[in-house]
Amino acid sequence: MRFKRQFQGCVAGLLLAPSLIVAQEQELTVNFRDTDLKEVISFVADVTGKTIIVDPLVNGRVMVVSEQPLDSDALYELFLSVLEVHNFVAVENNGVVRILPKAETRMSSIQLSNSSSADAQSARLVTQVIKVNNVSATQLLPVLRPMVPPEAHLAAYDPSNSIVITDSAANAARIRDLIEAFDRSVLDSSEVISLTHANAQTMADLVQSALLGDESNAGVKIANVTADARANRLLVTGDPMARQRVRELVAQLDTAVMAESNSRVIYLEYALASDVAAAIRGVVGDTGESSGRQMKIEADEQTNALILTGEPTELATLEDIIERLDVERSQVLVEAIIVELQDTAGKELGVQWLFADTNNGGYGSSATPGSDASIGNVTAAAIGNGGTPDIPALGAALSAVEGQTLGFAGVNGAFNFNVLINALQEENGANILSTPSVLTMDNREAVINVGQNVPFVTGSYTSQGSSSNPDSPFQTIEREDVGIKLTVTPRVNGDNRIVLDIAQEVSSLSGNTGVDASDLITNKRDITTQVIADNGGVVVLGGLIQDDLQQYEQKVPFLGDIPLLGRLFRSNGNRLVKTNLLVFIRATVIDDSSQLQQTTEGKYEYIRERQQEMPNADPTFLDDMAQPVLPEYEQEGQ
Repeated sequence: MRFKRQFQGCVAGLLLAPSLIVAQEQELTVNFRDTDLKEVISFVADVTGKTIIVDPLVNGRVMVVSEQPLDSDALYELFLSVLEVHNFVAVENNGVVRILPKAETRMSSIQLSNSSSADAQSARLVTQVIKVNNVSATQLLPVLRPMVPPEAHLAAYDPSNSIVITDSAANAARIRDLIEAFDRSVLDSSEVISLTHANAQTMADLVQSALLGDESNAGVKIANVTADARANRLLVTGDPMARQRVRELVAQLDTAVMAESNSRVIYLEYALASDVAAAIRGVVGDTGESSGRQMKIEADEQTNALILTGEPTELATLEDIIERLDVERSQVLVEAIIVELQDTAGKELGVQWLFADTNNGGYGSSATPGSDASIGNVTAAAIGNGGTPDIPALGAALSAVEGQTLGFAGVNGAFNFNVLINALQEENGANILSTPSVLTMDNREAVINVGQNVPFVTGSYTSQGSSSNPDSPFQTIEREDVGIKLTVTPRVNGDNRIVLDIAQEVSSLSGNTGVDASDLITNKRDITTQVIADNGGVVVLGGLIQDDLQQYEQKVPFLGDIPLLGRLFRSNGNRLVKTNLLVFIRATVIDDSSQLQQTTEGKYEYIRERQQEMPNADPTFLDDMAQPVLPEYEQEGQ
C-alpha cells in the first residue's frame, strides 16, 4: 500500500511545509525546509502516536533533508537529534514526552537508564549512575567535566564512590567507557606505600628527584609518586619495574634517622629565647597541627636556645623567621643631669622652656607677659656659643623670668654635656643631685635608682590580751625607696631619631625622721612624658618648683652664745627658698663596637682629668704622695 501526504506553501520562494512520501509500508521519506519546530513536533506525534507536551519556550525553525526512508522509530531518533541541535530535549516519563530547553532538565524527572547497546547512539536524555571501583570518583571529575556540555549534570557521590551523569544516552555511554578505562588503568599500575618514619611529602620529593637524576633510568618509563599527607603514605603509579624501584628507594630512606630531622635546636645570639618563642607561637599557634603532626616550640633559658619540633618544611620557614628576629640591635647611651636651681632672694623663679633649631635659634612657647627680654636672655644663655651653654648667664636669666611654665627644651648634638656639668657645679645657686648614665638596648627599659629604702609604719596592734593569754603589741612596716629614680625606655626609629619614654622621680623625707618610722612625710616631685630627640640631642624637662621655708640664725662668734646677753649679738629669721628641678637628658645611639669604644674612652678620660685637677687633701702630710689618678686609657691591641 502506497500513499503520499504533502503540505505546500511558499515563503520567499522556499518550501515551508513538510512533505511526506510513503515508499513502502511503515517507511517514510521526510523533508523539512524552514519549517516551524512546533509543526515538526505535531507531525512526529501523528506518526509515532506519542503524547507530546511542548514547553512555551520551545520555538524555532527546522531544516531536515532525508534521502532514505525511515520507520517510526528511526523518525523519532531523528527528531531527538533535531531537538538536541536546537538546545531542546525530550524527557519521556510514563508514556508522556515533554519538550524542554536543556537548561530546565535538571529539575525534571529523567529516566534512569543503563548503557544498553540500543541506547548507545541515542540523543534521548538519560541519567546514569556509574560505579568506580579502584580510584576516587571525586578525582575523576576534573578529567570528565570538559567532555560534557554545560547543560549536562556531572557529580560524584562519595559514600558509594560513584559518578552521576545526566546527558544524552550517547554521551553518557562515552563517559562510562572513559571511566572504565581509567578504573582499569589504575588497577593495573598503582600501589600504596605506607611510611613509618618519614614525612610523605618529603619522601615523594626525594624519590621523584632520585628517579629523575638516575642516569640508568634513561629511556625507561619512570613511576609517578604522589604524597597522601593525611595518611602519611605514597601513591605510586607506573609499570611493575618502576614501582619496584620506588619500593627499594623508600625502604632505604624511611628510617628512624629521618625522624630526628623533625627537631631543631637554634642558639640565639642577640634576642632572648623566651621572647622569640612567644612571638613565633603567636604566628603559627603552639597547638596547631600540620600534616597530622603537632608543631612544638620551647625556649631553653639556660642556653638561650629554641627547641623546635615539627615538619621539615615548616621548620625551614621558622628558621628563616628566627634569623630575621635574632639581629643585633642598636644600643642607646642615656646621660642625665638632675639639678636644683635656687633663688635665695625669695624671687619667684619661673622657667620658660625653649627649643633650639638646626641654626641654634630659639623657638617654642610664648613668653610670660612682661618678660620678653628675659626669655631672649634665657634662649641665648641656654644655647650659648656653638651649643655650649653660658651657665652664669643662664642662672641670671632664669631668676629674672616671672611665672611658672611646665615644658621641655632641646638642643642639637653640639651640646657639651661635660661642660654643662662643670658649669653647674661652679654655680652657687645650683645643686646637682645626680649625674647618672646608663647604656641600654634599643626598646629596653633602663632604671637608675639612687636613694634609701625607708621604713614606713602601715599599721599597729596594741591589745594586751588577758593575764593568762597576753598578746605582744607589734607594728607592720612597709619599705619604700626615697631618693632619685630615673626610668628611660629608648626606641630608635628608621631615621635614627630616638623616642624616649621618661619617668623621673625625686623624693625626700621631711619632718620627723626618728627610728620609730612613724609620721614620716615625703616630698615627691616627678615627671612622666614621652619625647622625640635627635641622636645626641639634649632634652630638658623641668618646671617643678618647690617652696621650702627655712629657719636661719646669724650671730657674732662667742658673743652670740652667751646666755641671755647673747641675744643682742645674734638674730633669727625665716626665709622662703624656691627650688626648681631640672632634668637634662641626652640619648646617643651606639651602632657598633668602635663607637662604644670611643664613648667609653671619653668617659674614662673625663674622670681622669677631674682627678688630675683635684688638689692634695693635706699638703702637710702628703708632700711625698701624689693624688691617685687613673692610668692612661689603652685600647685593646695597643
